[in-house]
Amino acid sequence: MPVSAHADSFFADLSAGTAFEDLLDPAAFRPAPPEWSVFLTDVADSTSAIRAGRYREVNFLGAACIAAVLNACGRPNLPYAFGGDGAVLLVPPALHSTARDALISVVALARTTSGFKLRAGAVPVWRNARAADATWASPVCNSLPESI
Repeated sequence: MPVSAHADSFFADLSAGTAFEDLLDPAAFRPAPPEWSVFLTDVADSTSAIRAGRYREVNFLGAACIAAVLNACGRPNLPYAFGGDGAVLLVPPALHSTARDALISVVALARTTSGFKLRAGAVPVWRNARAADATWASPVCNSLPESI
């Protein structure tokens, strides 16, 4: 896939908001470059773990996914969202393998230190955009290995 014209300047082209209300303005949003990927993580059965009082471990793993990718990529400005039991990160193609390797390490950490199953995957932005009318049942994720 050819690199889009704005892929390299994606961050430089974004304008910073000055008020919280700016987050509600649709005009402030920009489409992600199509060759980037959305990395997703989720602690499986986190609701049961939280009910059992293990919320700190669940939250730690969700945050560890973000920290691992940002640190490994050396890019503290990668966009991400923390969901408590997982995370979503937007990653450029040059850092795809690095982000993937970082998440493989966190998947292993989750399994060996706490016994949690941490799910992780990547969805290419271009595929998501092209499949706007596709059903959610379409297998579009490239899952990370279950065992390392």
